Amino acid sequence: MKIEDLLPDTSRRTADLAVAFVRDNPGYLPPMIALSFSENHLMAMRASRVVWLCGKEAPELIQAHLEDIARRFPSLNNASAIRNFLNLYSGKLEKLSERTLGIMIDACFHLLEDPKSDIAHKVLSMELIYQASRMIPELKPVLKSIIELQFDESATAFQSRARKIMHSLNKEVAD
Repeated sequence: MKIEDLLPDTSRRTADLAVAFVRDNPGYLPPMIALSFSENHLMAMRASRVVWLCGKEAPELIQAHLEDIARRFPSLNNASAIRNFLNLYSGKLEKLSERTLGIMIDACFHLLEDPKSDIAHKVLSMELIYQASRMIPELKPVLKSIIELQFDESATAFQSRARKIMHSLNKEVAD
């Protein structure tokens, strides 16, 4: 069976069926991940959603692939796949090697600082950097500065999440 055959449309039902299939047939996960990085934007969007949902519903299944996905993450140019993979890594950064964590953090800083980044990418990146700062405290003042610089000019969604993160950062970082 071709992996694309599992993804005929973008419905949640289709994604759930594909997740169930991959859970029952873990050998299909690597091709699903590969499809997430393809130039076919529609299939990459669908496949990355399935990978993200597999990570939520069967974290043990995705664990062995987290390093590879993170190393390849900076090469993504599909907004939906970026969002899905940012969601995938929420709460999973501690499972990455130091080198791969650095790659993810660098990519998140790039997304956070890029004025052309989608708001969702900025918010998710900000959250992941904050999660990483629990392991690497040196990130806290840098994240705090970036949030302060962008806050007044940013969208409501960014400001909402930034307030929560800043509240935590202000408790943790002395000026």
